[in-house]
Amino acid sequence: MSKLTMEFDDMLEAFLLAAGELPEDLIARYMPVRLQHAVTNIRRQYRMERRTGRGTATNPTSIEAKKIVLEIFLKDGIRKSFPLHLVQQDWGLHQLGAVMDAYVSRRTLLLPLP
Repeated sequence: MSKLTMEFDDMLEAFLLAAGELPEDLIARYMPVRLQHAVTNIRRQYRMERRTGRGTATNPTSIEAKKIVLEIFLKDGIRKSFPLHLVQQDWGLHQLGAVMDAYVSRRTLLLPLP
């Protein structure tokens, strides 16, 4: 995460404390931008790991699963359960498990259940 992004996030958190509840339209504009930023960071991380040979340090299936999940959030929104119509036929059992795990963990961060 870049220093500018961290400063923006800190500013947004400070605004939340000062302003109370944010308007829905502001949140609706903010979330796709942040999700796109996250997808870009994951892609950059994956490319750098491949170039430097550090790909074995992290699980490539997990990185790919996180990228898939963030792209699903951008296209389909954040839902309580994984949209089954988006499961790809070429996914193996290991990749499907990784995508489902990534979906649940990311969704929990972004959309805490009551």
